[in-house]
Amino acid sequence: MGTLLGHAVPGTLFILFAIWWSVNIWKRYLISRRENLEYKNSLTFPCGCCCQGLKTFQVEGILKVVASTVGIIGELVTGFKDGQMELGNWHHVTMYAGMLVSGLVDILLHHQKLLPEGTDYITFGLAVLVEGVLFYFHIHDRDDLDIQLHSILICIIGFGVVTLAVEYTTPQSHLGGFARSYAFLLQGIWFWVVGLILYAPTIAPWATIVDNNETELIMKTALILGWMMIGSLIIIFIIGAIINCQLRLTIDKYTVM
Repeated sequence: MGTLLGHAVPGTLFILFAIWWSVNIWKRYLISRRENLEYKNSLTFPCGCCCQGLKTFQVEGILKVVASTVGIIGELVTGFKDGQMELGNWHHVTMYAGMLVSGLVDILLHHQKLLPEGTDYITFGLAVLVEGVLFYFHIHDRDDLDIQLHSILICIIGFGVVTLAVEYTTPQSHLGGFARSYAFLLQGIWFWVVGLILYAPTIAPWATIVDNNETELIMKTALILGWMMIGSLIIIFIIGAIINCQLRLTIDKYTVM
């Protein structure tokens, strides 16, 4: 992950997952409210936009498994130096392994029904918690800018774990699902922010941040975070407005999933 690409790839995946969740949560919530039906959260959603055959597959779980496997292979291939695996790369492998297990649980729970209900929430929450713990011990002995940016990322990851716990314990509340979408959208965006500032400052509009003193550094990163938090919330609202307009035109085509 010590490159722009290493931050852009997981960041993009988190953003895509968050948008996908938000679209489906809005759709489920609006239909439930319109039809006066009970709302219930779920960690994953069927891919209704695909052909009939793909609707029966656990697409999110498969994507987690494939992306995590590629990430693990990439870290193993690029992580060797002087015949030894870099410890930082082992951290990244462990993060990907947690997501790999989460994806496998999603698939098993969807197709085999052998695992207890809620196992997907627990394993995904554990994978995110592992990510946060490893990032916490990953930033020691780094410069102030690096520590500041990754400390914010750790806080966002922690927020994501909390939203998963809230959603799991309040399955009839749509707010838990929206909070989860928001947390992981913000996490994905912040991965991009970290990658651009640390590894591609020449194309980042805030590149001058690296030349500031520590006080200005803290203030500027907090300012960037604030705008990203506001922007992420606006994105969630825009998605809701689009889905609401779509349902008003085609409500008869949908049923609660």
